[in-house]
Amino acid sequence: MQVTKSEYFWFTVLLFVLAMSFLGWVVSPLDPEGRPIILLPDVKRVEDYREKVSTWTSDLRLLDGRLTTLLAGNGDLLSQSREGQQTFEDSLQIAKEADAEEAPAALAGLRSMVVDASLAYLEASRSVLLWISAPKQKNYEAAVALIQAARGRLAELEGSSWITR
Repeated sequence: MQVTKSEYFWFTVLLFVLAMSFLGWVVSPLDPEGRPIILLPDVKRVEDYREKVSTWTSDLRLLDGRLTTLLAGNGDLLSQSREGQQTFEDSLQIAKEADAEEAPAALAGLRSMVVDASLAYLEASRSVLLWISAPKQKNYEAAVALIQAARGRLAELEGSSWITR
């Protein structure tokens, strides 16, 4: 039996279609019900931004723990000062990224919430750094109040339907 060029062509096309179908099935993101999400350009921008916000939210949660640990006052002054400076720099980096990232129009409210939360943590980390350098009761109380305010902003962000869906 002789195989023609036409049969080779159709076999190659069939193999290509099967490979692309398998690849699409493997890498397609799924919604909570397990259905594939069609990633049109605008949907992809929304999903990419939501993923970044989720990362920033996790980073802010970790930052909160670090600030709380610093307020506990464990360790020598030099190590507290270094950790406080690093925490401040990390919060500054998150705030810069959140502010610089352009959000799709549908997520303008979410962008506002993440920028507010990141700026609240930046202010709280600055206040903790001030308390480390000048450990007065007034500075401690201000740092605690700013951390609590930042936690409120973070809780509001985490409660967003764009995050929790």
